[in-house]
Amino acid sequence: MVELGRVEDNRHFNYLEGGNCPQFMFAWKKYSLPVILSLIILSSTSLSGQTSRQYTIDSLEAHVLEGQVDTLLYSTLWALSSMKARANTDSAVAYAWQMIALADRMGKLSQRINARRVLGGVYFRANMMDSVEQATLRAITIADACQEHDCWFEQMHALKQLRFPLRNRGQVKQIIHNWEDFLTTPNLPSSIAFEVRRLKAYPMMEMGDHDGALRELSMVWEYGQEVNDKVLLCNALGELSGLYDLMGKPDKSLDVVQERLRICESTNDFYAVRHSHNQLGHSYIDVEHYDSAVWHLEKVVAMSQIGEHVYPYALGGLIVAMPFVDPGRTQRYVDDMKVVLRRHEEGLEQDMHQRQFIYGTLSRYYLTINRNSTAEYYASKRLDWVRQYSSDTTDLAVDALELLAQTQAARGNYATAWDNYTTFHNLRMTMISRNQEEALARTAVELELAENELARQIAEQEATLERQASAARIRFLLTILGVVAVVLAVALWAFRRAQADKQIITEKNRQIEESLAEKEVLLREIHHRVKNNLQIISGLLDRQARKSSDKTVKQLVRQGQERIQSMALIHQNLYESEQLSGIDIKTYLRELGTNIQHSQHVDSTEAQIQLELDVADEYLDIDTANPVGLILNELLTNCYKYAFKGKANGEISVVFNKKADQYELFVRDNGVGFRPDDAKRKRSLGLSLVRGLVRQLDGTIEWLKVEQGTAVAITF
Repeated sequence: MVELGRVEDNRHFNYLEGGNCPQFMFAWKKYSLPVILSLIILSSTSLSGQTSRQYTIDSLEAHVLEGQVDTLLYSTLWALSSMKARANTDSAVAYAWQMIALADRMGKLSQRINARRVLGGVYFRANMMDSVEQATLRAITIADACQEHDCWFEQMHALKQLRFPLRNRGQVKQIIHNWEDFLTTPNLPSSIAFEVRRLKAYPMMEMGDHDGALRELSMVWEYGQEVNDKVLLCNALGELSGLYDLMGKPDKSLDVVQERLRICESTNDFYAVRHSHNQLGHSYIDVEHYDSAVWHLEKVVAMSQIGEHVYPYALGGLIVAMPFVDPGRTQRYVDDMKVVLRRHEEGLEQDMHQRQFIYGTLSRYYLTINRNSTAEYYASKRLDWVRQYSSDTTDLAVDALELLAQTQAARGNYATAWDNYTTFHNLRMTMISRNQEEALARTAVELELAENELARQIAEQEATLERQASAARIRFLLTILGVVAVVLAVALWAFRRAQADKQIITEKNRQIEESLAEKEVLLREIHHRVKNNLQIISGLLDRQARKSSDKTVKQLVRQGQERIQSMALIHQNLYESEQLSGIDIKTYLRELGTNIQHSQHVDSTEAQIQLELDVADEYLDIDTANPVGLILNELLTNCYKYAFKGKANGEISVVFNKKADQYELFVRDNGVGFRPDDAKRKRSLGLSLVRGLVRQLDGTIEWLKVEQGTAVAITF
């Protein structure tokens, strides 16, 4: 069905007749005067009759026989094909095929596309949709091989023509798909691309995608404003008005059409201005502003000719609106509509949509004035006319049946009306079911497309992730190799450095060991010499004592010798020991005790005084062992001298051990003993020496109370 809001469908016929083609300008300065004159006569108001039209055709055919240059001949054939398409399809097809042969010989791709598209237009006039599709597809195939502006221009118009057979088969989705494919053409000029977006909006409306259509038209509007393309803006607003009508926004549609008329008038596009007035008239009818509707529609009628496409639609609007304004003038437009109808019935016009629109308009008019018989006649003619076409006209048939049933009911023919209403109802339900199925199919397709798109996105994401993972693995491997290389380099450097350090350390250790061995030998020699010197000193003291007759002096000298012997014994143990840093206190105290026994003339095998030693295995340094030895020397000497006077036998016990971080020296005898208080007050040299040595060790001395004998505990 031809919608009143459409621009491109109407312009298609203007273009088919030669009004908009770049090739129509070839070589016209010299050769095209007869053709120009013929086309001017064709489009003038005086050429409304069959005789004038035939005169023009005869004139053009004469020029074909004269054999002009190719470009002029091409234009002449084009004009003849377009004119013949209205009345004689076979003749128009013949001229179109001559155009094709001529274009193939001339070799220009844009002309080859154009010639096949013109052939498709001839078939369209004859409602031969299969032939329209075949001719147009051949034009598009040629266009695919051409990357020039003229070729893109022709391909756009070929795709416009291809819409008609696709729409008749209900393949509106394919129309959208064709436009989308065309928009992906590399280097497609913006002027063509946004015109395509405008053309894409209408099938989107048909699919119910109003938001998508509005989005496309908004882009076209913004581009048109940016480049100040008023022609594009004029056409886009025509589509936008139709969109708002479909969206149930007649007020907004009216505003858009008013703006469209203002813009179209500034372009001097006579056709667009007429079409805008026609849209405004029908928009005012929708909002019940009949005075304004009549004003605009009468303007269209005054600007149009009977054979022009917009003319019957303007008449139809006037027949609807005029009864509310001036009922007496309605009949005039009804008569004009019948004139248009006669032209259709005489074969001068072959537009299915116009003719069924005229029948329907006349039927409704006569129904409103209660001429029900005439109304039924036109309603029947409308249904018969729609049924003649093999294309999908279910929606037109439903409307025609409904109107016919109304007229039959108005005449009282209720049985027939009921039958038609039943058929109407069944068809309506079929159409609703089909629309639902189509909607479900579209939804399924869109869902499948969405799933495919989702699968594609998932695949792309997986591929991206795989690439990223692969890159990450490579980076990780390179990092590991780098780290390994660094580690190996560091390890090799460290190994070489360790080897060098090891050699240095080995050499230094050897030097240190040699030095320590030398020092150890020297230290042993020193201890040996100290011990010898102490023995020499002891021997000198002994000689001096023998020269003296004083027993006290001899006793003091002997005590000094004993003390010197205890110190010499330490140095002897040191140079005889494997460790020069310390003295084995157990061995030392045992030897010291034996020496003291000998010095006190006590035979260890026959002595009645027994010396018991309980000494732990500890090593003491010389600074500690020397005071300990002197302390023990004094204590044991005192025991032998004083503890056992008047006793036949006795025991002396020496205990040395370590508890925690302290050493303990415990000496006890079972002799006569003395009180601890006496030991503290006594000022003998030996005891004073013991107290001084304990202080030197930072220790403590305690005289213990025992039942028998004497006991002393020293802790340091």
